[in-house]
Order: sequence, then structure tokens, then C-alpha cells
Amino acid sequence: MTRINTSRQAVSAMQRNCTYKASGAIAQHVINATVELDSTDPVLYIDSKFLVASKFSNRYYTCKLVRGQWTCSSQDASVAARCIAQARAFRQSW
Repeated sequence: MTRINTSRQAVSAMQRNCTYKASGAIAQHVINATVELDSTDPVLYIDSKFLVASKFSNRYYTCKLVRGQWTCSSQDASVAARCIAQARAFRQSW
């Protein structure tokens, strides 16, 4: 009889959505939402857009402030919130 692990941590790990593939490839939706740029800065301001570094090297999410409303290229709400918070903090530091 095989044992089933029902600990909260194990169940949570099984339900977690992860964009990192074991092969080292980046998920397609992350590639679609980010731009590639050779930089190590966490936030950049280029062409009236804020570029916020993703967890993948040289990949940046695009954030914009349009008529007082922030938008982010990420489809994931938690990633978008993190990116917008970093862009706001960067803008306030000017």
C-alpha cells in the first residue's frame, strides 16, 4: 500500500503554479509578457515605460502609468502588483 502525503506543505506544493520548467526553459506566457534587455538594474525607465526585472535574468516586465492608472504586461495579478509597487517606488525616488 502506498502512502499518500497529505501534509499542508505537500498539498500546497502540488497546487502551486510554477513558471519554471525543470529543463531551464521559461514558460511561454512569461516570454510573451516580458522583454529581453541586457541589464542588471532592478528597474529601468525607457521610452516612458518602467521596466521591472523578472526572476529570470535579462527579462523585464513593462509597467506604464496611463491617466493615473498603472498597467503591467504580466497576466499574473501577484506579479503585476509586485512590478507596479517597484515601479511606483522607483518613480517616487526621482
